[in-house]
Amino acid sequence: MIKRIVTLSVNPAIDRTMYFDGFTVGTLNRTVKQTVVTAGSKGMNAARAILAAGGETISISFSGGSGGAFLESEMKREGIPSVFIPTGCGVRENIKIIDTDGSGTEANDRGGPITEAETERFIDAVIEHAVPETLFIMSGSIPPGIPVDFYRTLIEAVKEKGSMTVLDCDGEALREGIKAFPEMIKPNHRELENFLGEKISGRAECQAASKRVAEKYRCKVLLTIGEEGSMLVCPDGKAIYVNTPKDIKVLGFAGAGDTYLGVYCTERYIKMQDDGSAMIAAASASAAKVETPGSLLPSRSELKKYESVLKAEKM
Repeated sequence: MIKRIVTLSVNPAIDRTMYFDGFTVGTLNRTVKQTVVTAGSKGMNAARAILAAGGETISISFSGGSGGAFLESEMKREGIPSVFIPTGCGVRENIKIIDTDGSGTEANDRGGPITEAETERFIDAVIEHAVPETLFIMSGSIPPGIPVDFYRTLIEAVKEKGSMTVLDCDGEALREGIKAFPEMIKPNHRELENFLGEKISGRAECQAASKRVAEKYRCKVLLTIGEEGSMLVCPDGKAIYVNTPKDIKVLGFAGAGDTYLGVYCTERYIKMQDDGSAMIAAASASAAKVETPGSLLPSRSELKKYESVLKAEKM
């Protein structure tokens, strides 16, 4: 049984979500409502979701400059226990553009660079929290200055201490990190295609592709497919599919996948629910998150608003 989930934010960010009516590239655009500025990054989003779902969590993150001060104040205000590792590079800012038709555009800063000494201090903080009955969610991009195999190093280190690991990243960070055989990975459709280097369409192809990865790396694959739903594929071939609610109004697409993962891990590993029930709770929470501006989360009761229209099916 897992008692606590630790989330990592190696490349933290401030999310600035701007709303437009007919955004046009190459000309002046003015927002139609207030811009929402929130503490972002996948790890912080997941920690927010874990706490909202009733789980115990700790966030470990880099921090620096005025942006870091903002992140620290926001996490304190939200009541999320946090450990911040000082860095001289400051904190990046990501721009999220949402149009009235529901379409979204992102412009994310690269972040970094992180020094070798700062990287070592981050590793030390992670190992300090690596104890049995702890699950680590390692998610997000790796900034310049940190080796691309950073997640692999961390996964191997915390597994030696008896902790469990979940990996949620893309590109080379995923290709390297998965070599340490985490308990689970959580790609979205695009990330799975990038990982395998092939186009994947339809539930059957998604299941087959996920099964290949699950068998090779002996890990669960929790795949989110946007409007097409989500599926969990296990190394033994077990697979579950959950649909997605219809007619969702998009107000804050950033963090939807992180919310899904945070709620799933809370329900499955802390509350010990079965996979299907955990996925339903996660899918409902993710849908409710999309209807909430910026990186903010709806209330605990609102997280459950779509559970009645969701169904878990064996594949």
